Order: sequence, then C-alpha cells, then structure tokens
Amino acid sequence: MTKRGNEDIDITNQSSLHIKTTLFCHLCLFPEQQQPRVCVILGFSSELSEMAPKRGGKVSAAPAKKKTEKVLNPLFEKRSKQFGIGGALPPKRDLHRFVNWPVVVRLQRKKCILKQRFKVPPALNPFTKTLEKNPATNSFKLLLKYRPEDKSAKKECLLKRDQAEAEGKTVEAGHCRKIRTQPCYNKAQLVVIAHDVDPIELVVWLPALCRKMEIPYCIVKGKSRLGSIVHKKTASVLCLTTVRNEDKLEFSKILEALNANFNDKYDEYRKKWGGGIVGSKSQAKTKGEGKTSSKGSCSEDDLGHKPRNSSCVLIKQGVSVVKALGKSRWEKPEVCWMKLNTDGALNSLLGLAGGGGLIRDDAGRWVAGFARKIGKINSFLAELLALRDGLFLCQQMNVTTLVIELDGKGLVDAFTNPSYSNAVVSSLFDDCKQLVTRLSYYRIKHVFREANMCADQLARLGCLQVSDFTLYSCLPVDIMKSFEVDSQGPRQRVKPLFQFSSQHEHMY
Repeated sequence: MTKRGNEDIDITNQSSLHIKTTLFCHLCLFPEQQQPRVCVILGFSSELSEMAPKRGGKVSAAPAKKKTEKVLNPLFEKRSKQFGIGGALPPKRDLHRFVNWPVVVRLQRKKCILKQRFKVPPALNPFTKTLEKNPATNSFKLLLKYRPEDKSAKKECLLKRDQAEAEGKTVEAGHCRKIRTQPCYNKAQLVVIAHDVDPIELVVWLPALCRKMEIPYCIVKGKSRLGSIVHKKTASVLCLTTVRNEDKLEFSKILEALNANFNDKYDEYRKKWGGGIVGSKSQAKTKGEGKTSSKGSCSEDDLGHKPRNSSCVLIKQGVSVVKALGKSRWEKPEVCWMKLNTDGALNSLLGLAGGGGLIRDDAGRWVAGFARKIGKINSFLAELLALRDGLFLCQQMNVTTLVIELDGKGLVDAFTNPSYSNAVVSSLFDDCKQLVTRLSYYRIKHVFREANMCADQLARLGCLQVSDFTLYSCLPVDIMKSFEVDSQGPRQRVKPLFQFSSQHEHMY
C-alpha cells in the first residue's frame, strides 16, 4: 500500500509498468515525501533489474569504473633506486660472459685462438683444408662396411675361412687396414688421413706420396673418428685396399669428389701459407689504416712517375695523413746490417736527370755515397740507374747483408714482382737482379720521401755536377744537415714529468 495525497493505493495487483509510472509521478508531485518511501523504490528497482531484457533491444553498456587514486602517505617519500657503489642491488642480467670457466675449457679456447693467429707453412697448410660434411659422411658410411672385426668376430671369421679352404672354396673379402706400405706398392684404392695427428711428421709426407702414385686421398677431422672404425681410440691413417662389386658405384662417386678437392688442388695448397687470422679489433684497425693510405697515396703512371709536389698532395688530404708523414724518418738497420738508400731526381729547368745514393751502417754512420749525372731521361729510369750504381758499390765494398730503401713505389713493386716485364728497362732489371743475388741476405722496402732525404739531395747534386760520376768517401757538406736529422732517428714525443698551471707559475 502507498498513498497519493490523502488516498491509499493498492499495488499488489498492479502491473510492473503501471507501478513504475505511478511511483515516478508520485515522486514528481510530492518531492517533500521522498525520504519516507525510499524503501519502496529500492524494492521495485531490485525486481526490475532482475527482469530479462526485451528481444531485439539494445543493452546499455556498463559504466566504466573510475580509478581510485592511491593516497600517498606523507611520512614515506618515493625515492628512485641508485645502482652505484653502496646503492641498491643491480637487476639480474646474463652473466655468461663472466663465468669462471674450468682450466681445461680455457686452455682449449686459447689453443684454438693461437692456431688461428700463427702462420701455417705451405707443407702443413693442406691439413687445415678438411673434407666437407656430406662427402665425409658418405666416406665413413663406406668405411664402416669394411671395418675390421673385433676379437670374437675375427675368431668366427677365421673358422669359416678355414672350413672354406678345407672344402676348396675361395673367399673374397675387402678390409679397411691400417696403412703401412700399401701406397708404395700401389695397393691402396683410398687413403684417409686425420688432420690432428701429433706429431704431424708422421703423416706430413703422405699427401705428396699419394699425389705421386696417383692414389685418391682425403683429410678428415678427428683421429678419434678414424680410430672408432678400427676399434681403437685413435688412428692416424686408414686405407681401403679392395671394394666389393655392389659398392663400386658409390665408391666411384666418392672418388670424384675427393679428387676434385684434394688431388687436383695439391699444387695450389702447397704453395700458399695458411693461418695469420687476426682478431676483430686488429682487422678494424688495419681496415682503417688502409682507408687512410688509399686516400693519401701518390698517383704514379706505368713507369712510376711521381708528381713533384707529392708531399703537398698528401698534406691536403687530411690531418691523419700529415701525422703519418711526420713520424716517417730514417731508421737504423739491425745489428750487422747495412742500409742502402737511392733515389733519382729530375731538374725541370735544365731538363736533366740525376741519381744518387748512400750506404750507412747499423749505427747510422756514413760509409760511402755517390752522385751520377744521367741526362735527359724520365725519373723511373733515373731511380733504376741509381739503384744499379748503389748495388755495384755494395759489391765492391763486400757487403753481404743489405737493406735497400726506395721512395718509388712503382720501382719496388716492379722489382719484387717476378712476372713484371718491360722491354725498355729489361737490361737494367737483369743487372740489378744479378747484383742482388750475390748478396747473402737482403731486403727491399718502400719508404716515404721524408725518410730518403739524403739520397734525394745527392740525386739533385748529380743533376748539376759536371762529371758523370762522383764517389763520396766522406760526408759532403751539402747534405750534412739532413744526415744529422736522420742520425737522430724517428721523432719521439716526450711528455714533461710535471705540468704546472698558469696560476702557480709565478711561484717557481
């Protein structure tokens, strides 16, 4: 029951829609009486909420929940973590790089790195070129078919063989035997060599013998892998002497791959050095130096002509090249060695060329020098004539160990390249090579012009002199200043022991 003004309303038999409308109108007409009838409204709202929605009607979306803001306690301040020394513990990270590995593992890794760094001589370089995975797998599958028997199987095999021989039957069997003299008597059909034999002298001669006897061979990884075939811990070499008819097709395919990878490439491998692989840091450093030298290199034509202002061209390229030129000075040779510096010069005003050179000992002292007037000729031929004169002078002075320094890159490349040929200078080249062969030990290298200033000044003197050839037994006055600078060696930058600021200089 409810009231409308002074009237009572019975709501027990009324429909829900009628009740809802009546209550709404009652609340609008009598707002001052809302509070005593709150219980009635709540009761009907709960009933209405339990009713199913109409079919086809749209259901209103639920209101989004408002985020409740956390009330911060002013007694506790938020402080960010500091991961420095004495601060908070650092977060967990991958410490695999900092693991203290066992000594065996560290030695294995160091040994592997050392093998990459060391240069391998040509005789041992073929043992670094092992067989690839797929041909090696096929080869080992074939070898397993011919592996020798163990003790029990061998006993049974011998009994069967004796019975067959007693009956007068012939027995055919192929075996994989340990190599002794089969290649020498041309009995082996395949030779398999391990790459990690120690000492390597046990098998270093075997590839050459197989190539000489035209026997297919291969080098595989792991002497333990070969040993497992013959029931041993390790085996250095295995050879296959006979093959059954059903395996000949497969065996011929394997031989084609082995001949292509080893027998045909034997001459190629035995002439090349192996190893010498540097680390990533050294590779990056040499790569950067290569870029710098390529930017600052002098341009030369086929005959080795250099521009007259080549040093100026280098200085214009950048500061890094200028630093490299500042450090290039003449250096003393090793003990008991002599050093020969030669150069050629071309006087553009007179159109005449000259050559010169000097010999110094391991202490940087003057031994002998010369200057030659050549005439109208290019600078490449002038440098070549100066080199021939210097080598002839060394022969007369009985020099046996000699270091030859030239500032002409084209001449150094042509002299060290055995395939170089030039009809114009062939006779001069033959003379120089003949003189060089008479030395016990010699080295030829290229240097910058700053390290060859004394020879350059002697060549300029040769352009202006009257006589054809002048021999200097003592140091000439014209090159005395450059000679003193060279005798000091390369520049070394020395830092002072103490450095005082400008504020305290007046105190000392």
